[in-house]
Formats: sequence, structure tokens, C-alpha cells
Amino acid sequence: MIEPPTPPGFTHNPADRRPSGPPQSERLPVTYLVEEHWQLYEGSSGTPQNPSQDGASVGIHRVTVAYGQDLEMTAEYWLFFRDGISDAAIDHGLDLLSRYDPDAHGEDVEAWVAANLGPLLTMDDFVLDTAITLQKRGSRYEVDTSQRDALLGMHAQDDDTVGADISIVGDYSMRTWSTEHGVTLKPIHEELIIDDGEAPTNPMTTEVVTQGGANDPAKVNAALDRIVAALKPVDCGVMNHHQLKLLSLAAWPEFKIEWVRHRIRIGCSWITVTLPVLRVRIAKLVFYVYFAMPQSVGQLIFRIAETCAVRSALASAVIGIVASNPAAATASFTPLFRRCMEREIIRCLHPGILLMKEAPAW
Repeated sequence: MIEPPTPPGFTHNPADRRPSGPPQSERLPVTYLVEEHWQLYEGSSGTPQNPSQDGASVGIHRVTVAYGQDLEMTAEYWLFFRDGISDAAIDHGLDLLSRYDPDAHGEDVEAWVAANLGPLLTMDDFVLDTAITLQKRGSRYEVDTSQRDALLGMHAQDDDTVGADISIVGDYSMRTWSTEHGVTLKPIHEELIIDDGEAPTNPMTTEVVTQGGANDPAKVNAALDRIVAALKPVDCGVMNHHQLKLLSLAAWPEFKIEWVRHRIRIGCSWITVTLPVLRVRIAKLVFYVYFAMPQSVGQLIFRIAETCAVRSALASAVIGIVASNPAAATASFTPLFRRCMEREIIRCLHPGILLMKEAPAW
């Protein structure tokens, strides 16, 4: 129940209430978002209807599903009387409230009460407010499962609605890959999405572009130039990047919730409520794998090798014993040098996945 606040200097008794009048309730459909987790198994002997866990667990998909829940809203009039007024005045006020009939007296309860106050009561002696009660009615129901359907269709567990092509190996679909690899999916968990607005975009992994931009080499290169420039160490020199188109999803549903104010009439009460409204759009997703490496690889490797040789040679297990035990010093120097090379070269190699997304307005 959403109770109205008690005004200072006034008192309310639970007996000083009545329904706002027919209809006494309003059914409100409320939409909300849930994130479902689906475990992907490879090489499973199960079926989409009965997924088995005897295959290898590959990873977890996360998809958004819109659910609905009906709520029933009821409204009551509450009378607050000013402290210190007479019992007779209170009785007169309660009598007015109980006799009020919206069909006979009109929809404005305060105007009718004001016109029938009499000598015992003034408008300053009471406050009339509305209390709201919300109750769940029935069970939740699915409103939009299109993102779940797209996931299942993409992996040949349902009809194809997304159009998923694995571009990196030519004419090859995700459905074919899933069938050949014995893929099954099993729901394992779900979470209510509390922050139900549009998810923030990570600029280091995703670039949102206009129509046609997801396959535009100039836009892809510009996005990777920006990402690589932000990632590379300053001592790696000029970096070149190379990308390969991995996967294209022609029609991927996306959801968000917007909260919209509505005016609802219950009996003679007009209530302003803010209700969730589902927004849906269909995005095109194109994923690229990329790697960036120094333009002058040979020069870089020579410089790193020289630095690692100095560092490794000055280690205690080398410089400390080389004078009398060069064999042991060499045995220590070699793995130190190799680990240093691996560590330093990796610093200048940047593999990653870039998502180019074409998303219309909500």
C-alpha cells in the first residue's frame, strides 16, 4: 500500500476510509526485463527439447527476455481531521464521506463535500487524500522472447530468425557450425535486470554506426585506429592492425524499458502513475577479430632481445656465478631470456574482437 502522508497537526483513524467508488480497481500490465543464462554444450548427444550434459561445456550465452505481470490497483479515500475539532464535526465529516455517491453527486468529491459542510465543519478542518494498493494478479507471462528465439535459431535449436553467417571461412552459417559440432543449449539461470535502460557501450570493444557502416572498411579501420592508439604502450612504435570479419548477425533484437507517466481513473480518483513501456529495435551486428603489431617488427624484436639479454645477464643466478660455473649460469640465463622476450613481445601484440553495430533509434 502507498499511504498518503499525515499532514502536520492532523490525525487519521483507519475507520475514516472508504473506496473511491466504482470501479474500485484497475488492472495494470507491467513489463520488465530478465537476463537468461543458457549453457552451450558441444558434442552433446542431447536434443533441443532434452539437452544433455554429456558434451563439453563451451560457455554461457546471455539473452534478454521481456516478461509481463498484471497488477491490480485499488484506491481509497482517507480523511485526516485537524487535531482539536469536536467529535460532532468529525462525525459530520465521516457522514459526508459515506454518503458521497459519484453517480448522483458528480466526480469531484471535494467540491461536493465543500458544498455540504454545514456549520460544524470548515475546509480547514480536514484533508482528503488517496491511498493506493497494488496486488499481483496471476503469474508472469512472456511478452517478447525474440532475443531468446534468435539465440536458439542461430544454433539450430529453433527456426532461424537472425541470419548468422560465419564470414571468416566463407559461405558458412552458424546453424551449420552448430549442427556439425553437436551444439545444444540448456537454460541454467536467470536474473532480473534492475537497470533496464539501454546498456552502455564499451568504446574499446564496440562501435555504433549508421546503416551500412558495419561493413564499411573505412569505418572499421577508424574504429580500430582509435582502439589501438588507446591500448599500445608508448615504446612499441608505430602499430599496424589487421582485421578479419568473424560473424554477421543480420537481425538481432534489443530491448530497453522507458518509464512513462499515465493518468488512470479509479472510481472518482485520477491517479498519476509511472509505468514501464517496452521498446524494441532490430540491430545488425558484425564482429571482427583483429590483431595489432608494430610496423617495424624486426627492429622491435632486436631492441627487445638486446634489453632482455642485459636484464637476464644481470640476474643473480647468472652474473653471480658465471665466473666459476658458466654452465650453470647459461642454464639460468636461457629461461630468463626467453621469459623476458615473451613478456616484452606480448606487450606490443594486441589481439581483440570488435563489434560494429548498426542500431536504429528506439
